[in-house]
Amino acid sequence: MKFAEILRLNEISCFFVISATGPMLLNPQRYRMKLPTLVLLCLVLAVSMLFFFAASKCLAQASSIDSNQSAKSQSRKHSSELRLGKSHQRAEEQVGFEYVEDGPDFRKLKVPTYEWIPRGFSEDLRGVIIFVHGLTLHGKTYALAGKAFATGNFYAVSSDMRGFGRCFRDEKNQFGKKKIDYEASYTDLVELVKIVRDKHPGTRLIIVGESLGATPCLRLASQHPEFIDGIILSGPAVTVNPMMLFHPRSLIAGFRGLVIDPRFNVNLGFFMRKLVSQDSRIVEELESDPLIRKSMTIRDLLKTDAYVSKNVKYARSLKPGVPLLILQGSKDKCVVPKRVTKLLGVISSDDQTLRWMQHLSHLLLETKYIKPGTVSAIASWIDAHEPEYQKELLNLDEDLKKLGAEAL
Repeated sequence: MKFAEILRLNEISCFFVISATGPMLLNPQRYRMKLPTLVLLCLVLAVSMLFFFAASKCLAQASSIDSNQSAKSQSRKHSSELRLGKSHQRAEEQVGFEYVEDGPDFRKLKVPTYEWIPRGFSEDLRGVIIFVHGLTLHGKTYALAGKAFATGNFYAVSSDMRGFGRCFRDEKNQFGKKKIDYEASYTDLVELVKIVRDKHPGTRLIIVGESLGATPCLRLASQHPEFIDGIILSGPAVTVNPMMLFHPRSLIAGFRGLVIDPRFNVNLGFFMRKLVSQDSRIVEELESDPLIRKSMTIRDLLKTDAYVSKNVKYARSLKPGVPLLILQGSKDKCVVPKRVTKLLGVISSDDQTLRWMQHLSHLLLETKYIKPGTVSAIASWIDAHEPEYQKELLNLDEDLKKLGAEAL
């Protein structure tokens, strides 16, 4: 048995000891325990906690070593030019993008916005991309993805949900939206889409949501199908991984938040280190970003869980025929990866694609460490939905009929 497997077994066994002894210590009268028994249980619990945190630290170090080795082996891939979709510009064209923060078009929304605008292309825009960020994150975490789309002649824009990003870190009270409010944030998103639609009429619009961001994307597409020409979802929350709720640190924080102080902010450090990504570079990136929320109240966490539970309901209401791409990491610890098939099963559209990203974790798009396989999956899906490609399919269909193929 490998050393990491032994540590994992030790961590699991300690978890069960903590889960078993905790209720007894919290309510000794119910279990009719005397003082010597209580003292013994306290010692067992203390030793188990020590072993648990020691095992967790060793596992984190082992994971860090594996991630660094993997990063070295993939360094050449990451150094290549990042561009989403086919490039149609001529060789002599000098193309690029302009980054705009809180641009004039969106000031009436009074939320932070981020735009990546293509520059130097002689052709019309290939499309519009609207990003919706995940839990604890903010609109600017899509920076690399926004640049990649812009250099492929897509206009890209994102914003911060209320209670996140610069809405939360708002020392000058510029936006006045520090409180988490998913309903108001959805209203902001609808207004943003209307502004973009008016600015780029007739241009196809693709909405992109990762993790928590999948919920407003599905809702928008189901309630306003006239706005949406395609959907890309990464790690949509269908069923939350039970370890998010029953991890010992979650239980301890939850007990304190529910019993002692409902306004108590749960430290989400373990959430980032244990569940969001196995890549130590991504974890470090999250922890060092001052705009990312590092804590939330129990009330807000429960509100979030209730919000994402509506994904299946919204997916069931999607308009038939809407193109959908879902990216799902096989090592995702935030949600149950295989339950994404439940989401696909209730969608009436026959234009749906699931790309299973082997050995990748939850966070795929909102990082500067986007993997080449993720870029390839999105680029191939976008290219397959270009008008030119659809014409090729129609021509191929006609050729097959001439050869005797029966129409479906």
